[in-house]
Amino acid sequence: MFNSYSSDYANQVHQLSISVSKHYWVTKDEIVKYQKKPFEERLVTLGTSPKAHLVLYVVRDHFSGLFYSKAAASSSLISPLDFLLDAWADKSDFVFCGLPAYVSIPDTIEAAFPGTRQAVSALGVDTPKVTSGFHGGIRDIRTIEDRLGSSHNQPLEAAKRNCLHIGKHSEREICRDSHRTKAEVWATHRHHHRSHGQQPSNSID
Repeated sequence: MFNSYSSDYANQVHQLSISVSKHYWVTKDEIVKYQKKPFEERLVTLGTSPKAHLVLYVVRDHFSGLFYSKAAASSSLISPLDFLLDAWADKSDFVFCGLPAYVSIPDTIEAAFPGTRQAVSALGVDTPKVTSGFHGGIRDIRTIEDRLGSSHNQPLEAAKRNCLHIGKHSEREICRDSHRTKAEVWATHRHHHRSHGQQPSNSID
């Protein structure tokens, strides 16, 4: 179990977060709408909701704070594994890529998408139990919510593009403990690039 809130290098530990948007939902015509009163829907109760909600996906590199994000309607969810494979793939316009040694997957995600941990472990990525305080992404989810304002009354595809852009914008943000950008910290302090099929070369007891 991870009890420490620190990591030693980029792509050592990633933190997965999937959350139902507090304010955005999707019409039958796939138009995104904003509601001021926060929704209280959870992943496991989405199937009983009369609305199609916007669902936000984030995977965050714990060391650098760099994150990759996507959005989907609750009527057509992305599996966590497919989202992670997209995040870990090489991209021409974003430095975030490569399999980590570890990824934290909250119980709420495993409950909503049974078998996620097993599927990720099959890629050679460890999914250790972590203390509740170690799960990341809440701040990133709030950032996405705050910056999705331009998606109101826009097609769902526009909101998806906006969400991707918000994640990519994180590479230009300055790290709190450094004068460098998150992308610079990630590139300087990551270990060798590990793609699908390669096993991790480092482990933590």
